[in-house]
Amino acid sequence: MEPLQPEQPAAVGQNPVIEAGDLIKPWVLLPIMALNGWVSEGFKNLFAQPGHAIWVTLPLALITILAVSARTRVSLRLKWKLIGVLAIYVTVFFAVVGSGLLDWPVPLVGYEKVGPRNFLKFDHWDDWHYLFADAQRNSDLAVILKKPTESIESGRLQLADIIELASESEAKGVALDYYFSQQAEDIDKYLCEVIKDVNSPPKKLTVLVGYDFEANSKKINRLPNAPTLSACLGETNQGHAIGYQEFDQTIRSTPLYRENNDRYPALSLRIANELVAPNNLKLPDNHLVQFVKPENELKPLDWDQLWEHYKRDPEAWSHDKDELRDKFILVGDDFQSDQFQTPYGLTAGAMIHAFAAHSLRHSHIIVKSKWWASLSMILASCFLMLVVSTHSTKWPITVGFVLLLTLLFAVAASLAMYLWLNWIDLIYSLIAIWLFLPVVLLAKKIWPTVDRQPLPTLAIVNGSAKPEISSGHE
Repeated sequence: MEPLQPEQPAAVGQNPVIEAGDLIKPWVLLPIMALNGWVSEGFKNLFAQPGHAIWVTLPLALITILAVSARTRVSLRLKWKLIGVLAIYVTVFFAVVGSGLLDWPVPLVGYEKVGPRNFLKFDHWDDWHYLFADAQRNSDLAVILKKPTESIESGRLQLADIIELASESEAKGVALDYYFSQQAEDIDKYLCEVIKDVNSPPKKLTVLVGYDFEANSKKINRLPNAPTLSACLGETNQGHAIGYQEFDQTIRSTPLYRENNDRYPALSLRIANELVAPNNLKLPDNHLVQFVKPENELKPLDWDQLWEHYKRDPEAWSHDKDELRDKFILVGDDFQSDQFQTPYGLTAGAMIHAFAAHSLRHSHIIVKSKWWASLSMILASCFLMLVVSTHSTKWPITVGFVLLLTLLFAVAASLAMYLWLNWIDLIYSLIAIWLFLPVVLLAKKIWPTVDRQPLPTLAIVNGSAKPEISSGHE
């Protein structure tokens, strides 16, 4: 790679000087950034999710650029024509992105304005972020999966057994990922007796359940539990079991509330509130929990095996009790219809609720960067591309610089995810800079910007060589 060439060579022994224009022109772009911010608000806040970089990198990048410029005598000055090209490109790019014309979102009822975007259906390719999501803590939850039963009665008998075994194991609570809208009168009476018994002092085992619902294009209607269970499973013991399935059929987050109404919390939020004082929970601003699996990965326990140990193997059951002690237990089906695609592969519904509850319990939730970080980084990157193109004589240098930017973006995104669970969406940034590359190369061809100083010529005066500077005129 050839070194960047300064527009004006500095004389040897002189301190490099950055001209006033070198500093003024880049800052002229700041109003453009602000204007794009106001434009973005006009597009119904659709920029809420596609963050691309940590905002603090922008001032650091500018300081570094100025320092390098002073050290290497590379001027940051651009022609006004190129400033205009940059301003038009960034404005048009963000206007197109902000309009949502290239999005393929799947609306979740009550979440249309804050749901994840899906720009050109590329969201699936961003799941590499999860490789760098730091799973710091082991979970204080446990998951039990059981095979589906032939009837409602036999299924609820099993749930009663699980609740009793959880109480014997001194668990903190039980959450049942099941609906109870259908009635099974005799069994429901027995189930209620079990729930009341384990919840009375000194046991105080909390039992939470999901609830069924009917959904249409405008509303999710909650279906009440069977009247035979209303005495032991009131509204405060219930939470919705909805996951947000995106355009690629992958569940990456769960909504905190049904229809974004805090009167109807999620089952995972109910669990987290049992483990931590509600005021100590740090909830995501958009009310969507983009979960991270815990360090111990919450390997599910098989109910049939637990029951066999309880009945016939006291030593194994003693070990199982240690596994369940002081844990909040989630119970769900081990069945294909209750398994969903997640960034961690095919996952049971109860496991997804456990991941969400764990993330809430430890405030370990993925947060996406804001739109203005995206704008800042794209603007700074495109500006630097013009600077590099201005001071280079060959187009491969500019292409190499864009490749370097791509690598830096990937490194920054990986570090942000690992250190702070900050999701830097690379899609917009990479598309922006690579689309700008042909614009830069075309602008360089139309307006050549590399200054070539004429070489000194030798004149013979009285038999001695004397350097002479050519004026460049014939």
